[in-house]
Amino acid sequence: VVASQYSPTAALILLLVLFLLIPFIVVSSLRFNARSSSYRNVSFRFHGTYWQAVIAFVGWPILAMLTLT
Repeated sequence: VVASQYSPTAALILLLVLFLLIPFIVVSSLRFNARSSSYRNVSFRFHGTYWQAVIAFVGWPILAMLTLT
């Protein structure tokens, strides 16, 4: 909000950077949570990749918006 008050271009750039960072943050948090938990002394792993998350969090919503029109 502060960036948009001073420079709309900077706000769009920050929004794009955040939009691209969200899949990385989600994958990293799922990997951390899976690695930090265990069941009967068996630790879990998460094998998702950044590009799979980009497809799930960016690609599918864009495709859904295009098909609803």
